Amino acid sequence: MTTHKASVSAIAVLDLAHELVQLQAIDELWLKKHYQQSFDLLTSNNAGQGLEEQRLDESLLIELWKQAQLGSRIPNIGMLIGNKVNLNAKGVLANWISQCANFSEAFSTFAKHISLLNPSECWNLKECESHLEVSFHFKEGSEYPFLALERSLTAFMAWSEFLTNRKLELIRVDFAFSKPAHADLYEEIFGDNINYDAATNCFFLNPCVLNYPLISSNRY
Repeated sequence: MTTHKASVSAIAVLDLAHELVQLQAIDELWLKKHYQQSFDLLTSNNAGQGLEEQRLDESLLIELWKQAQLGSRIPNIGMLIGNKVNLNAKGVLANWISQCANFSEAFSTFAKHISLLNPSECWNLKECESHLEVSFHFKEGSEYPFLALERSLTAFMAWSEFLTNRKLELIRVDFAFSKPAHADLYEEIFGDNINYDAATNCFFLNPCVLNYPLISSNRY
C-alpha cells in the first residue's frame, strides 16, 4: 500500500470500484477483503453529510488503479471508464462546474478547485494568439499507473463535450508517452492529429471553445 495521506472525493473512489468490478478488472472478493471496512464506514458515518461531500484516503484510489493495471485484460479500460459520463457519480466539483456559464468559467473552476476531486491532478489552460493549450499531468511521485492517466485525458473530452453538448474543436493533441498498442482507439476520441513522445500531455483547441455555453448553466 502507498503512504499517501491526501484525500479524494469518496464518490470518485466508489464509482471507480464499481466500474472495475463491472468490467472484471478487479475481483469483487478482493475488493471486499481489502476495502469493505472503508466503504462500510463511509455509508455509516456522517449521517447528515451527503456522499458527494465525503472523502477517502487517496491511497485507496491509487491501489484500485494499480490492481486494475495488473488484472485487467482490456487494454483500454482507463479510456472506457473516462469516456463514461455517470451523472449518479457527480461530486461537489462536478455539480459546481455544471452550473457555470461557459467552458472558460467551467475550466477555471475545475482547475482551481481540482483538489475537491483529486489533489494529484494538475490542469492548466494557456491562451495563445491562435489557439488554446490545455495541459495535464499528475503530481510527481503520485504513483498513478498508465490506466489512470488515460482515464483523466479521456474524461476531459467526455465531460467537456457532455456539458457543452458539442464536439471540442481540437487542432491537435500531444501525449507525453509512447504510442500504445491500442492507438487506433485514441483516434476515435482525440482525432487523427496526435503526437506521441511529446514533452507534455496537451490539448490544442480552437479559441472559440472558451465561449461554448454549458447546457446546464444556472446563474443562481
